[in-house]
Amino acid sequence: MNILILAKSDYSGAGYALMDAINTHTLHKARLIAGGRTRYGYPADLIRPTQDDLWKLIEWADVYNFQAGTELLPGGAPRKPVVKTYHGSEYRKHWGRENAQAKARGWAQTCLTVDLSQFGATWIGRAMPDLSHMYSPDPGFHVAHAAAPDRHGKGKRDRKGTTIVQAALAGLKDVTFDIFHDVPNDECLRRKAKAHLYVDQLGPYSMGYGTSSLEAWALGVPVVSEAPDEVLDLMRERFGRLPFAPCHDADSLRRCIVKFRDSPELRARWAIAGRRYVKRWHSPVFVAERYIELFERAIDGVS
Repeated sequence: MNILILAKSDYSGAGYALMDAINTHTLHKARLIAGGRTRYGYPADLIRPTQDDLWKLIEWADVYNFQAGTELLPGGAPRKPVVKTYHGSEYRKHWGRENAQAKARGWAQTCLTVDLSQFGATWIGRAMPDLSHMYSPDPGFHVAHAAAPDRHGKGKRDRKGTTIVQAALAGLKDVTFDIFHDVPNDECLRRKAKAHLYVDQLGPYSMGYGTSSLEAWALGVPVVSEAPDEVLDLMRERFGRLPFAPCHDADSLRRCIVKFRDSPELRARWAIAGRRYVKRWHSPVFVAERYIELFERAIDGVS
């Protein structure tokens, strides 16, 4: 089977990880076309290919995977089975419209974050390799947090709860911290690898976890995050437990940081749980096999 993955620039990391997982762990072949630059410096297959390259891949493909990249397929391209992968706000805001469109066109739907599965798409996690060889924590106790990128604008600049994180860390003794944003992925990984604790999403925009948490777990760093009650229940139902330590405001986060600071055993316990979670649900071989099953069903549904 030949799989053509088309990804918006922001989603090229997940698209490339899927391509690599399929090519490495299955007998099938995948190629990736990314629209625009890869914002965080992820490795790329083809960015803005020539028209000749694009049409050669279109003819080569048996199935399309749109990583929110439907606009990358030119008009007149032959109709083929489609699996559309949702990453976040597009589906969360317009799931009814998206479901109706997918049903009318015969597309299969999948999503990368657990909370989106409540709207009907099949959840298959982002492929994440073991990164434990990179783990090199600083002396003492170090906390890392990635803020929302500047593109969200003033009204949404705090989508990751950075203000809450800063308030919780203020004046804490024997704690160093690093808050960063809009850095290339390789730098992001290096800075996370120095941490004893990673704080991901907090506040009203939080939906549990995304790639940032997956990378922390794959490094061996325990994670603190937040999600609405219904999403927490969904995670407990699916996984049997939460993969992160939940906090809801600056006070609870501050208490949580102190507990992790004062207990190496607690840190080790959550780090092991996070790594087991990634290995179980996000390993490249597991994700590749799940997607291949979905691609095969999509093809069978059209033929």
